[in-house]
Amino acid sequence: MEGWIKVHRKLVDWEWYNDINVKVVFLHLLLTANHKEKQWKGQTILRGQKLTSIEHLADDVGLTIQQTRTALKKLKSTHEITIKTTNKNTLITIEKFNNYQFEIDEDNKQNNKQFNNLITNNQQTNNKQITTNKNEKNDNNDNNITTTVGDSCVDGLQEIIEFYNNNIGLIAPYGVEILSDYLKEMPVDLIILAMRKAVEADKRTIQYVKGILNNWSKKGIKSVIDAEKEDKQFQSTKQENKNASKSYNNYDQRQYNNLNSLYANKGVWLTNDYSRNKTNEF
Repeated sequence: MEGWIKVHRKLVDWEWYNDINVKVVFLHLLLTANHKEKQWKGQTILRGQKLTSIEHLADDVGLTIQQTRTALKKLKSTHEITIKTTNKNTLITIEKFNNYQFEIDEDNKQNNKQFNNLITNNQQTNNKQITTNKNEKNDNNDNNITTTVGDSCVDGLQEIIEFYNNNIGLIAPYGVEILSDYLKEMPVDLIILAMRKAVEADKRTIQYVKGILNNWSKKGIKSVIDAEKEDKQFQSTKQENKNASKSYNNYDQRQYNNLNSLYANKGVWLTNDYSRNKTNEF
């Protein structure tokens, strides 16, 4: 069996995640369902469907028939699957199969080719960089000049890609290209910090990560220490502005209360003046 499925880390929040039997059955269905339409004995089995029997499915996942029936019933109750049973077999359809499996077409093949080419180009570029730096170091030894040999960023890029895939989502070749460009001017840990902030803000997109990195680049931030220092300064300024706003609002309220008191007293004075005038008329 070839191919793969994508499973988001949010699966741990799934309502059936702690039900071992249900989880095992569902993952097995995801892994064994048709990834493209097929014909079987005159019957069309669509993408995301699996033609099986309860007995066969139970044997595949190592559960009893009753445990398998119960697991399928639970999955059906929450609309994860639909089941059509005949006297010969059971047709199971995964309702949101496209959320778990990419369809392999020419566009995806092209994307995979671009991704592989990008990694290969990075490897060749950085290997060439190392060779050049080593040659420069040998040439400069005669003049007692020390030249630092640059490390290959291929391992760093792979670390970034793995973090992105595990915490944000499957990265596209476009995202790899963007992060690869930032890696030329920023260290790996700083780029990973930007992705962490995207996760904490629940903004799991390459554009959000790009926005953080652009902001840091404009401010000349080149290390995690610089980024943390800038964040502390931002939080401090934010708190100061909040306190100033609170103080201003309190001052306004006091002024407003004083004005009320002033107008209330003025009303008393006006009433007293009116009474004295009336007395004088008589």
